Amino acid sequence: MLRHASRGAGPRSIEKGDRGVRRYIPALAALIGLLSSQAAWAEGDRIRGRTLAIDNCSQCHVIGDYNPYGGVNNSPSFYVFAERPEVYRERLRTFDQRRPHLSRDMQVSAKEIQDIMAYVATLERP
Repeated sequence: MLRHASRGAGPRSIEKGDRGVRRYIPALAALIGLLSSQAAWAEGDRIRGRTLAIDNCSQCHVIGDYNPYGGVNNSPSFYVFAERPEVYRERLRTFDQRRPHLSRDMQVSAKEIQDIMAYVATLERP
């Protein structure tokens, strides 16, 4: 343990290596935020969400292992949704208000969207 020479042997001290740990604090905070955001957007029924995604989304999107080579070229894969929840969380919540979904008159409830989001949160690229 090192003590500040200018202050004598007072209560303020710095452990060796303490400054090295401090540089990781922003990365740890980001990781904790990501993990908590994953949990927050994964509160639905993931099994039902997979079924809903296959039934409603697989024509245009890659849905995990169901259709790994399917989808439409400009439609993001559900893997992308899972990898970037900070970007796609709100887009998934409001997808029915966005093109091209808006023009398709898709009828999906808020609970069903939550279920799809829970499924998305479980996805990892193979």
